[in-house]
Amino acid sequence: MSGFTRDHLEQIDALPVLGKLKELAEKTAALKNELAHWAPEAERQRVCEKHGNTTPIDWDASAHATAKVRLDLGNDQVCRLVHFRCQKCVADEGIAKQSAWLQACGVPANMLHCSFENYQVRVANDLAHAKKFASRKKGCLVIRGEDMGVGKSHLAVAIMREIGGGIFVTNDMLMVQIRKEYRQNGQVGLTTKERCIKTKLLIIDDLGTADGGGDVLTSLHTILTARHGNKLPSVRTTNMTEEQIEDYVGKRVFNRLDESLHTCITLTGESMRKQARTAYFED
Repeated sequence: MSGFTRDHLEQIDALPVLGKLKELAEKTAALKNELAHWAPEAERQRVCEKHGNTTPIDWDASAHATAKVRLDLGNDQVCRLVHFRCQKCVADEGIAKQSAWLQACGVPANMLHCSFENYQVRVANDLAHAKKFASRKKGCLVIRGEDMGVGKSHLAVAIMREIGGGIFVTNDMLMVQIRKEYRQNGQVGLTTKERCIKTKLLIIDDLGTADGGGDVLTSLHTILTARHGNKLPSVRTTNMTEEQIEDYVGKRVFNRLDESLHTCITLTGESMRKQARTAYFED
């Protein structure tokens, strides 16, 4: 035994396994060949009922399915054909899954399609800045529009898609929800304020469009300050100027946010909402 090295012993141990793998490969090849001769011409292509495109037979999957059903039934005459899946159906399922979690995060139905891939670049480096923020996952990104409908929210949702979760809420809806919970006198579980503080990404859309009043605006300050302190990523879209943002959130909060500012992207150009009208009415 002293003449054998460890490599020799491992090779000897592997021989039975390699033999079985070779036998399995030969049986699979023979079964695929049998199926290729048996398969009716009419069943060699399957038409997708939804998209109308055709998909061929997946011979490997068919051989596996046939071997299993023959073993289960004890009948070597039965055959099963398995076709490749329609790639458009696969893509639709992926979109549906993403749409479900984006909607659960608060993204409106008319923005579930938004991604970096279908974003229309408005100014130099706007997409590059957004992608860098999404990969950094830290600090605050301000997306400012000189007009409405220039793609601020689209870019924000694209960032959420990349980060994979969070909360998307408009400024006015955030104020409404916080005010509602104040009236309930703490009779709720995890409050909106607590969820906004802890979430992996907070997007406040259209910052400055709501006047929350004293206590409600204080809650907004608490959210912004807490996320700043914990280095959690936040996105704020707005049509406000820098001076107007400072007036809205207050000098103290604005000064803290200035420390964690990733960058401010200013989008220019005309509103794209008229162009998006057709897509709005599509299913």
